[in-house]
Amino acid sequence: MNLFSSPELYPLQINFERRTVRFLRMTAATYRDSLFLDERARHVEGGIDIKLDDLLLASESAPALSKPTLYILNTAFCGSTLLARYFELLPSCFVLKEPRLLAQLASERSIPDECWKQCFDLCIRLLTRTYTQGQTIIIKPLESCNILGRRLLDSDSCSSITFLGSPLRHFLLAVLKSSDRRDWICRRAQTVCDEASDCRLLCAIDPGNLSVPHAAAYVWLVDRFLCKQLAAENGDRVLPLNAEVLMQAPRQALENTSRLCGLPLSFEQIEWLVAHPSMRMHSKDASRPYDTTSRDVEVKELERCWGTEADQGVEWASAHDDGTLDAQHWP
Repeated sequence: MNLFSSPELYPLQINFERRTVRFLRMTAATYRDSLFLDERARHVEGGIDIKLDDLLLASESAPALSKPTLYILNTAFCGSTLLARYFELLPSCFVLKEPRLLAQLASERSIPDECWKQCFDLCIRLLTRTYTQGQTIIIKPLESCNILGRRLLDSDSCSSITFLGSPLRHFLLAVLKSSDRRDWICRRAQTVCDEASDCRLLCAIDPGNLSVPHAAAYVWLVDRFLCKQLAAENGDRVLPLNAEVLMQAPRQALENTSRLCGLPLSFEQIEWLVAHPSMRMHSKDASRPYDTTSRDVEVKELERCWGTEADQGVEWASAHDDGTLDAQHWP
């Protein structure tokens, strides 16, 4: 097996102390059945360690092939898994959902820049292998990877980004509804300071002093800033996409996204995707029916329970935007 041509061995994470990379043995079916490509991935064999230095050396000598790759950057809680699952139905696509290694590198601050770049290049090479020649690669990273947008585009001229986000109020309600998500948004707010450093409206904010709805609004505004910045610099390779379009007008969202990554879909293909029975189930719980009607009912209940707190987040975002971030709207 050629490690740089087949995705049979999936790179889970790097141990920088031991300088090893841990792999899981996967199949096309286990990739598809894994909602998260971390320790929860449905592998057929795990615990395969390969020396990092051997991989870096082998990567230098292996021919680099340019492959069309679409990255679905996202704000979280916006339907990014749903978008990935649409493409997962197509044999012409190979989909990876939330690869841990990419998220690890996005948060890595302890290694020298040159070493980081070598590991990032290796990561991209390993994540852009396919089982079938000519497949388009779809990677849905964790939201912590949004900061890597420029680097992802620079890694290959055939790469593109769909930056999916919910309107601010929907994002706030999705965060406020559970204690786990409230804890998560406070941690996330602490880690996006670097991402906000280039934004004059947000760079001076101390996320440690923010309430939960304010922290959620802050994180959303940072992602909004990154999205606008990427789109302004790489307009023909970046598509900002509103989650409401994906939910309410999936045909339009699929047409625009597939055209962006060089995968034009026919009218019949798009109709087949939208009508597929799996699309009437929850994207992360295939046993739970879920459609636009279910979602509307859920949103009304969230408004009833947490609408007042959501108001606080909306007001905070408006107070910290001079119009350039277009607070509350996406894109």
